[in-house]
Amino acid sequence: AVKPYLFHLALVSVVRQPEPQLPALARQELVDCRLFGLRQEEGGPVEPCAIEQLLLLRGGAGTPASAFMLAARAAESRDQAREYAAGVVAAGMAAERRQALLATLEERLDFVSRGYDYQDAELATARARLAERVRAGDPRAGGEVTRIRDRQRTLADRKGAALAVLRREPALIRPGEVTFLAHALVVPTADPEDRKRH
Repeated sequence: AVKPYLFHLALVSVVRQPEPQLPALARQELVDCRLFGLRQEEGGPVEPCAIEQLLLLRGGAGTPASAFMLAARAAESRDQAREYAAGVVAAGMAAERRQALLATLEERLDFVSRGYDYQDAELATARARLAERVRAGDPRAGGEVTRIRDRQRTLADRKGAALAVLRREPALIRPGEVTFLAHALVVPTADPEDRKRH
């Protein structure tokens, strides 16, 4: 038999905390957000449940005597559900996201590093071509060589900053807010037709 229970629909998020020393990470960013259903029977723990359960509920009139104690504990149950959502669900989501970033970190570091190395090689090739034009007496080529030299100087700094962002990001992943969207006191139906359909 189905016992009365309290159902909570929660929106749980994961954020990347800001890191003021790295401009690319200077602002907090939402990295994951999911809906979760939570239920709690009288005297029982908060447990995850399918959010689709909300779709199966119908409005009712009054509170049956079997659910009075549960209804009286609704605020306490909500607080326990918030604690569970933050401490278990959101913490698990954050750990999952952090682990995914760490698992691909070396691959992403290599990819970014190769991209900057490729750009450096392109700049060196362009600078060599322009140096030939300078030697040939092209007056505009000298200014272009200076611009390329400046870009080459800043390239190493930009590469270092990009790699620092990738290395730092996993440590900044944290559980975010828990927002409740719905709470419901769920009691079994007394309607024989509903029972037959169930």
